Amino acid sequence: MESIGYFVTAVFVFFIVAIAIRSFQWKKKGQYPQFVEYAPTLLTTIGIFGTFLGIVLGLLAFDQNNIETSIAPLLGGLKTAFITSLAGMLSSLVLKVLYTTMFKDSHDSMDSVSDASPEAILRTMQAQLSATESLKSTLVGEQESTLLSQIKIMRGVLQSQLNATENLKESLVGNEETTLFGQLKIFRGDINDQMKMSRNLTTELFDAQQAQFSAFTEKLWLKLQDFVDTMSKSATEQVIEALKQVIQDFNNNLTEQFGENFKHLNEAVHKLVEWQESYKLQLEQMNQQYEQGVQAITATESSVAHISEKTQLIPQTMHDLHSVMTVNQQQLSELESHLEAFKEMRDRAVEAVPEIRRQVEETVTDISAAVSTANQHYSELLVESDRYIQNHVQTSEELLNKFATETEKGIDAVGSRLIEGSKAIGESLDTASTDFTESVVRTNENLLGSIQGHMESSETLMSKVVTETEKGIDQAGTRLVESSVAIGQSIDTAATEFTNNTARTNESLQTSSDYLQTQTEIIKQHLADTVSDLNNTLRDMIEKLVNDAQSMNKTMHDANQNLVADTSQVRDSFVKATEQLQKQLADVVEDAAMQQVNQARRTFEAMEEQVRQQVGLTGEAVDSQLKLIDQSMQQEVTRVMTEMGQALAQVTGKFTNDYIKLTQAMDKIVRQQAA
Repeated sequence: MESIGYFVTAVFVFFIVAIAIRSFQWKKKGQYPQFVEYAPTLLTTIGIFGTFLGIVLGLLAFDQNNIETSIAPLLGGLKTAFITSLAGMLSSLVLKVLYTTMFKDSHDSMDSVSDASPEAILRTMQAQLSATESLKSTLVGEQESTLLSQIKIMRGVLQSQLNATENLKESLVGNEETTLFGQLKIFRGDINDQMKMSRNLTTELFDAQQAQFSAFTEKLWLKLQDFVDTMSKSATEQVIEALKQVIQDFNNNLTEQFGENFKHLNEAVHKLVEWQESYKLQLEQMNQQYEQGVQAITATESSVAHISEKTQLIPQTMHDLHSVMTVNQQQLSELESHLEAFKEMRDRAVEAVPEIRRQVEETVTDISAAVSTANQHYSELLVESDRYIQNHVQTSEELLNKFATETEKGIDAVGSRLIEGSKAIGESLDTASTDFTESVVRTNENLLGSIQGHMESSETLMSKVVTETEKGIDQAGTRLVESSVAIGQSIDTAATEFTNNTARTNESLQTSSDYLQTQTEIIKQHLADTVSDLNNTLRDMIEKLVNDAQSMNKTMHDANQNLVADTSQVRDSFVKATEQLQKQLADVVEDAAMQQVNQARRTFEAMEEQVRQQVGLTGEAVDSQLKLIDQSMQQEVTRVMTEMGQALAQVTGKFTNDYIKLTQAMDKIVRQQAA
C-alpha cells in the first residue's frame, strides 16, 4: 500500500509539473490561449482530486478491526493527499504570478473590446454581489443549514463522542471500583480468597481425617490392648493359634482396607493437584487475556488520542478557512469599492457629457450673444455714422448753397470747415473701427454678409459724399479739391482698415471654431476610449470573478460534502469499533467469569463428593473391620499370643512408616500451594 501511495504521488506531481511547464511555454509562445488561461484552475483541480484520492486510498486500507496496522496506510494516504494538494496549489500560484508579472502587457494587448453596456455591467455586478451575499449567508449565516453551523454541530458531536470515549476509558481503566479494571481486581481478589478457602478447607478435611484416623487408631489400640489383656489370661495353644489366625486375617484385611483407603486418598490428592495445576493454567490464561485486554485498551486509548489529535485539526482548518473567507470578503469589499469608484467614474462621465454639451451650448450662446451685441453695436454705429454723414451732407449742401450765394465771403471758412470736418470724420471712423475691432473679436463667419452689406452702404454714402464734395470742389476751386482728396484718402484708409479688421476677426472666429471642434472631437474620442477600456476591464474582471466564484462555490460544495461524508464514516467506524470492543470485552469477561464460577463449582462439588465418598468408605470399612474382628475373635480364639505380638509389631511399624510418608507428602503439597 505504501508503494501504491508513492506511485500515485509521483504520477500526480509529474502531471502537475508537466502541465505547469507546458502552459508556461504556450503562454510564452502565444499558443492555446484558452488552455493557458484555464491552466491555474486545472492545476488546483488536479491537486484537490489528488487530495481526495489519497484520502480514499488511506480509508480503503483502513481496517477497523486492526487499528494498529491500519494507521500506517492511512497516514500514507494522507501524505499523498497533502503532497498533491500542495503541489497543485503551489504550481497554480506560480503560474498566476508569472502571468501577472511577465505577460501583463501581452495580456492587455490581447484583450478584445467588449460591447457590454454599463447597465449590463451593473446588472452583472449586482447579480455577482447577490450571489456573493448568498454564498456568505450559506457559509457563515445564522441558520442551521449553513456550513459554519454544520461544522459547529459536527464539532459538538465529535466533542460528545470524545467525552463518551473518555467516559469509556474511565469505565474501563479508571481508579474506581466500578470500572472494569477495578472489577477484575476485585474478581482476582475473590479468586485468591476462594483459593485460600479451598486450601483451608482441604487442610481442615485432612486434619479431620487425620484426627478420625488417630481416634480410630487409639480406639483400635485400646481394643487390641483389651484383647491382649484378655488373651494373656488364656495360655492354651488353641487360643494362640486362634489369635494367630485372627491376627493374620486382621493384618490381611487391615492391609487391604487401609491400602484401598490410602489409595483413594492418594488419588484424591493427585486429582486435587491436577485441578490446582489446571486452575493455575486457567489463571495464567486469564492473566494473559487480561494483559491482552489491557493492551487492547491501551491501543484503543492511543487510537482515540490519535483520532482526537486529528480531529483537533478540524477547528484549526476551519479557522484557516474562516481567515480565507474573511480575506475573500475583504477582497470582495475592496472590489465592491473599486466597482463603486468605476460606477462613480461612469456616472461622472455620463454627467460630464451633458455638462460639456451645456458648456458648448453656453459658449455658443455667449458667442451668439457677443455677435448679437456686436451686430447691434455695429448697427448703432452705422446708424450714427449714417446720421452723421447725412448731417454732414446737409451741412455740406448748406455750405454749398451758402458758398453759391456767398462764394467770396465763405471760401476760407468753407475750406477750414471742410478740413475740420474731414479730420472729425477720420477720427470718428478710426474710433468706430477700433471699437468695432475690439467688439467683434468673438463673432463668427455669419456676420460677413451683413458686414459686407454695411461696407457697401458706407462706400455708397462715401461715394455720394465724394461726388457732392467734388462738385463743391469743382465749384469751390483748388482748396476744395485738396480737401476732397484728403477726405477720400481718409475714407479709403478707414475702409481698408475696416476690411482688414473684419478679415482678422473672421479668421479668429474660424480658428476658434476649428479649435473648439477639434478639442470636442478629442474629448469625445478620449471619452469613448475610456468607456471602452472601462467596459473591457469590467467585463474581464466580472468574468474572472464569476469564474472564481463558481470555482470557489464548487470547491466549497465538494469540500463540504466530502468533509461530511468522511466525518460520518469516521464517526460510524469509531462507534462500531467502540461497540464491538465493548461487546468483546463484555463477552470475554462474562465467559471468564462463567468459566471460573463453573470450574470453582465443579471443584467444590468434586471435593465434596470425594470427601463424602472417603468418609463413607472409611465408616463402612471400620464397621466391616469391627464385624470381621468380632467374627474372627469368636472363630479364632485359639491363635497364639506370640504370633499376635509379632503381627502387631509388624502392623505398627508398617502403619508408622506409611503415616510418616503420607504426612511428608501432604506437607510438601501444602508448601507448594502456599508458595
